[in-house]
Parts: sequence; C-alpha cells; structure tokens
Amino acid sequence: MKWFRSLAIAWLLTAAPAIAHAQAAAPRGDQLRVFLVTFGPGSDPWEKFGHNAIVITDTVTGRSPAYNWGIFDFGEGWSRFLSFSWHFLQGRLWYAMESEPVDDMVDQYIHDHRSILAQELNLTAAEKLDLQARLIANDTDANRHYLYDYFVKNCSTMARDAIDQTVDGRVHAALDHVPTGTTYRWHDRRTTADTLWLYLFLDYALGHPVDRPLSAWQECFLPGKLAEHLAIVQVPDASGKLVPLVGESKQLNTGIFSEREVPPPSFVYWLFAGGVCVGGAMVSLARLGVRSRLARWAFNFVAALWSLVAGALGAVITFAWFTNHAAAKWNENLLQCNPLSLLLIVLIPAAWYWPRAAKTVAFTVLGLCVFGVVAKLTPWFWQSNGPIIAIALPIHAGVVFGIAKRPRCRVQIGASD
Repeated sequence: MKWFRSLAIAWLLTAAPAIAHAQAAAPRGDQLRVFLVTFGPGSDPWEKFGHNAIVITDTVTGRSPAYNWGIFDFGEGWSRFLSFSWHFLQGRLWYAMESEPVDDMVDQYIHDHRSILAQELNLTAAEKLDLQARLIANDTDANRHYLYDYFVKNCSTMARDAIDQTVDGRVHAALDHVPTGTTYRWHDRRTTADTLWLYLFLDYALGHPVDRPLSAWQECFLPGKLAEHLAIVQVPDASGKLVPLVGESKQLNTGIFSEREVPPPSFVYWLFAGGVCVGGAMVSLARLGVRSRLARWAFNFVAALWSLVAGALGAVITFAWFTNHAAAKWNENLLQCNPLSLLLIVLIPAAWYWPRAAKTVAFTVLGLCVFGVVAKLTPWFWQSNGPIIAIALPIHAGVVFGIAKRPRCRVQIGASD
C-alpha cells in the first residue's frame, strides 16, 4: 500500500523539484495547482456522506496543504462530551476549517480503505492566488469556525462556495437552475440504507424541508455530487476562452465501501408487517387478559414500552422544532409519535381505576395518527413519511383496542380474582 500512496502523493505534488528551476522567475500564481479531492463514504455514521478538501500545491516550494471544513471535536471527559451533545441537540454545532499536509490526509484515507478522487481545477494564475489567500486567511483561529448545518453549510458546501467565489459565481450560475429529480431525504435514504437504525432515525427526525426538489447547486451538499456537478461548469481561461472548470481527474484509491446510486426498495411493507405483528400481539394479550392476569400485565408492559418510545420520539421532534435544526421543523411525524403517549405509561396500568382518562388519551393519540394519514389527501401534507405511518398506525390501534377491552375485562375477572 505504501507504494500506491507514494504514487498518489507524487501526482498531487507534480514532481516539484524537476520544474522548480524553470518556474523560478514565474508569477507565483503560475506555480500553483489547485485540486478538489473527494473522499468516498466510510463505515462510521458521520462518514456515510463522504468528505472533501481543496488542495493547493506549490510546484516550486513543494508545499501542498489540504484545506477541509470537516473538523469537529467530541471533547475529552464527560463535561466536554455533554457540552458537545447539548450543542448538537440545539442545532448549534460548531465545525472548523483546518489545513494539513496532503500526504497525511491521503495516507489516512487510504488506510481507512476509502475512495479518493482528485480533480484539478482550471483556474487562472490570479484566481489561484486569490483562492490561496482566502484559504490561508480562513485557516486562522479567528476565522476557522462556522455554524454547521448538515444540508446547507457543511464541509462540501464550504468547499463549493470557496470555488464559486473564486470564479465570480459561475458555479452557482451554472448549477442553480439544473433540476436533479432528488431531495435531501432521497439522498439520506440512499446513503444510510445499510445502517437501518440511522436510516429510520433520519427518516423520522427530518421534516418538510428535506422533501423539496433539489437543484444541482443544492445537491452539492454531498462531496460526491460536488465532484460530479463541477464537471459541467465552464470558466474563462487567461485568454477569455471558456474551458471546463475541471481538468484532469485521477482516481487515487478505489476504496472498499460501495455507495448506492438510488435508495433501496421501500421498507414500508416490512415496517407495516412489523407494526401489525406488534399491534396484533397487543390485541391477543388484551383478549387473553379477560381471564389471565399474566396476559393483562404482559399487555401493560408491551403497550407502556411502545408508549415510552413513541412519546420520547415525539418529545424529541417537539424539542427540535424550537432549535436551529431547520430540517427537522414542520415534521408530520409529530402526528404519528406524539408526547401525549407518555401519559399512557401511567394510564395503561391504571386503566382499571381511570378508564375514561386512559381511553381519551389513547383515542387521541390514534386519532392524530389517522389524521396524519387522511391529511395526505390535501396539498399541505406532502412529507414522505410512509415508513413511519406504516409502523405506528397498527401499534397505536393495538393500544386502543387493549384499553377499550379493559373495563369489560375487569368485571369478568372480579369474580375469579
């Protein structure tokens, strides 16, 4: 692997000593080569979407810093970790830009078995100097930090914006009106399909904003899509002639992590089947509970556990509504998993004593869920949340059935108990 790494680094560094004498008197901008380097997905959750960096190679000095905007810190110790977690929950997570030698960065990604694509950008000498100056200024304690947003302000959009500013907005002009036929949710489902818990959590937590159609400019929030879309951008060279922004491209490493081109087949049917099984189990336990105390308490446990999960998830997205998580706002899943379910944790086992309260809350929770389904017939409820409805609706129905059976069961059990 070391020999491959050496070849990859050599291509980026351009055999600097061999040409140093010829360019010694050249303007500094002509000594520079600029690359967009794109790293494919990895195994960890935060690596599913890939990463990228801008590399500026000085062919005279041999310096080749890689600038990337993906630096974050969990912190050391519980206090730092809790602080990080609290800022994450608030949607106020600060990321930073940092430079490092390109050989260190490439070596790390080769070691992690992730794909690496290097694209040289056709910039004029003045543009290279301008980009270099801005990146050096950005790479300071005063300027390196920025408020992260996973869709509109991340490592890829920051690299996109730096390139766009360098070429006087030509990237934005070329891509902003190009439809892609995709959405943020479409890409989330595509990139997280091999990690089911992450797939389901993001599908649940993200609201209306992620279901709007994306332009090619917006789709560049993904490093791989930025590399793809830059290929259609044209910029003027030193003589004023339009040339492709992306010049030579080279695959420096293939990686071992595959990336889906499209989302997997819908999980709706599997989730609905799971919901029916859980809801059906509750119905069966409620029926058996007419004569079996064990079945009655088994129903209490299953129904209360579901109510805890549904209520907690509802509380999470209710909280998110009041944070900086813009993508989590206007979330129709609040109708499927509502904080009201938390009341059922107490009311389900106490339904013998407060049957009306238990019924009222359970029917309200189910009614909100049904309303979320019926509302799809209107033009205002268009969130793509079929998988969440599929699992929540039958389970809520099972809870309602079990509670509705309870008063009649109490009378019958009274004689045998």
